[in-house]
Amino acid sequence: YIDNYTGWDVGMNDNNTSWQGNAHGVAVCGDAAEQCNNGIGACGTAYNCKFMPIKISDASGALIASYDGITYAADHGCKVINCSWGGLGGGSYGQGIIDYATNNMDALVVVAAGNNGADQAFFPAGYDRVLSVAATDNSDAHAGFTNYGYSVDVCSPGVNINASWINNSYSQNSGTSMAAPVAAGCAAVVRSFYPSYSASQTWARLKQTADNIYTLPSNSSATYANKLGTGRINLYRALTDPAGPSITYSNVNFSDNNNNVFVQNDTLRITGDFLNLLSPTVNLQSTLTVVTGAPYVTILDNSHTVGVLGTLATVNHFADPFKVKILSTTPINQQIVFKLTMTDGLYTENTFFSVIVNVDYINVTVNDVWTTITSKGLIGYNLPGQLQGLGFIYLPYSPTATLMYESSFAVGSSSSKVDDMVRGAVNGNTDVDFSSVYSVRTVPATVSNFDLDGKFRDNVSPSPLPITVHHKAYAWSAIPHRKYVIVQYMIANTGTNALNNVYAGIMTDWDIDPSTYGSNRTGYDAVNKMGYVFYTAANGTYCGVKLLTITAPANHYGIDLIAGGAGGVDLSDGYSTAEKYTTLTTPRAVAGASGNGEDVMDVVSTGPYAIPANDSIKVAFALIAGDNLADLQASAIDAQTMYDNFGPLAVLDPVINSPVLNTYPNPTSGLTDVTYNLSQAGNCEIRLLDGSGRLLGILAKGEKSIGNYTTTFDCAVLPEGMYFIQMQTNNGLITKKIVVVH
Repeated sequence: YIDNYTGWDVGMNDNNTSWQGNAHGVAVCGDAAEQCNNGIGACGTAYNCKFMPIKISDASGALIASYDGITYAADHGCKVINCSWGGLGGGSYGQGIIDYATNNMDALVVVAAGNNGADQAFFPAGYDRVLSVAATDNSDAHAGFTNYGYSVDVCSPGVNINASWINNSYSQNSGTSMAAPVAAGCAAVVRSFYPSYSASQTWARLKQTADNIYTLPSNSSATYANKLGTGRINLYRALTDPAGPSITYSNVNFSDNNNNVFVQNDTLRITGDFLNLLSPTVNLQSTLTVVTGAPYVTILDNSHTVGVLGTLATVNHFADPFKVKILSTTPINQQIVFKLTMTDGLYTENTFFSVIVNVDYINVTVNDVWTTITSKGLIGYNLPGQLQGLGFIYLPYSPTATLMYESSFAVGSSSSKVDDMVRGAVNGNTDVDFSSVYSVRTVPATVSNFDLDGKFRDNVSPSPLPITVHHKAYAWSAIPHRKYVIVQYMIANTGTNALNNVYAGIMTDWDIDPSTYGSNRTGYDAVNKMGYVFYTAANGTYCGVKLLTITAPANHYGIDLIAGGAGGVDLSDGYSTAEKYTTLTTPRAVAGASGNGEDVMDVVSTGPYAIPANDSIKVAFALIAGDNLADLQASAIDAQTMYDNFGPLAVLDPVINSPVLNTYPNPTSGLTDVTYNLSQAGNCEIRLLDGSGRLLGILAKGEKSIGNYTTTFDCAVLPEGMYFIQMQTNNGLITKKIVVVH
């Protein structure tokens, strides 16, 4: 009897790649919870479970509340949540919803892998901490329509499945939408049978006890190797197999012990957390191999012995990392896919992870604003769908949540000539108008604490201006310059005719707060020439783009990302070239003006310019974050002052008497001394961060005079692994690594 565990499913059109519901949100019990032995319809895997149908589509079948449905189900007691829907393109918002359901509400989210018959991550199936389900037929062969890949966890029957349907009827259907509810029902039974299991342990048990189907001819080719999860789900084995370990490898960290820009001839040091979700291990071993990109790397150290690892125990191997050298023949943005094989007696588990090496984008992380500068005009991310990059992170808000969906430099001279890298005139497409002349790179820090330089051009645009753009970026680590990054663009006319009516700017889709991006509003500060977006709830975070150059007027256009555009441009049918030029050239101060706001986008630009042939103009902007509008405005003023004084007056970290910051002992297992000295009086803060940069606590804080100081804290309460001690003073930021071993 299943008590308090719920599977849910919404009827889907499995041949529709947009995965819009054709049942208009009417719940389909499918294979999860249909009653048995009643001579009607079909029989669900967990036929006694409590079932909560949730409507997530509008009258047209468009899924308008998909992730809201997950949150609602988790908040209302569902312990297994089935999602027979998905689509291309993930992001931090969806992952945040999954994390909330799993970590905060202990709900297992079961997701259909998708029906494109491709090695392709659909979402939410591609997120961490979901049970991603591919489909098999009645002979355990993979279904021809099913998606597959390293993100798939298990397979489940999904061909010719009898299920309830609209209009009080039943229908025989195929799809991963049918396979996922079978797995969700199995999860419900497992959670009832093992009432102490968490969502993650249920996930582990189902994976651990699946039947190996890779020996079947249809599943044995290299195309499907390790890409159908651990096999076809087996509920009987999940309830009866002897206990065993189940190891995950997460929080994977790549470092080159330098600037963490992974280029040719660098040596990667790879570490992560081994977590055992089920029975203790005896002598756990791990071995690293390369699956994709092997010709471009050499593994120098591929093994680590974990040994005994108890139930729910975690251990990091920072002191013994895997080591991989990037070869000089490696192409730009080469993906390297690793397989980590973990064995303990008869137990074997493979996990896969990847890294992009020899990158043509660089993460800026020297102050409180973290972002990514690319080689082709994009800001925040190097690829659409929030891929390859940090987005825009404001550390006082969150060290992991990005506040940006997409952003790009844009330049145009007419309603038919605009170059950019954001969404295009056709929904789902992205304009690709710039290509790199030479990749963005770090250069000697002569202006700021982190100087970047690169060049791109619009030769791939279907209607080039034509131009070449020499771009630079600058970031400072000293107060009061910690809350902005400056980007500068030198736009050269490479054509034979003059360019007139040229406007240049930055187009940004902000999502502040990422989990409630529908509550955003734009504003414009004419005095500071700054467009900004903020979360309308109390104490909402602010982000802004400020024009720094004074050679042409500033312009700001706020966009409501809703059908109709609330009187402005309407991007529900795409962002046309004409609409882009409109937003570059005409003012619209406020978007999200009604109620608590909307999902919004804004454009901050400058113009018009006339650029003669073989001549150029320079424009510059500051990307800013703040706790409130006054905080944002203060940083805008500081950024303007800094930009106006580029050169000998630029603020760099001063030389601080050595040693600046030390820890002893290091590695440590107990009481640890943090010693530091100050050559200037002022405010000082000592922080403890985990290996991913998340703030764990403040060890010391306050006004300090010149001198030496020591603060002591106990590392015995910390799990083994790598941490950071960070000292922030008026002079800058200093960070030291510390290793905790037990």
